[in-house]
Amino acid sequence: MTEKMNYCYQYARRMAATETGLPLDHFPQQSPYSAEQMLDEDLLP
Repeated sequence: MTEKMNYCYQYARRMAATETGLPLDHFPQQSPYSAEQMLDEDLLP
């Protein structure tokens, strides 16, 4: 599951860079959230 989450994060990172016009390196290479945090419905980042 974490491999899929990493894939999705990398995709979202590229999309964020494209949509904002900011360079890709402006966004963290790794998600700042663990898999457990991403699945926690009560987490409010």
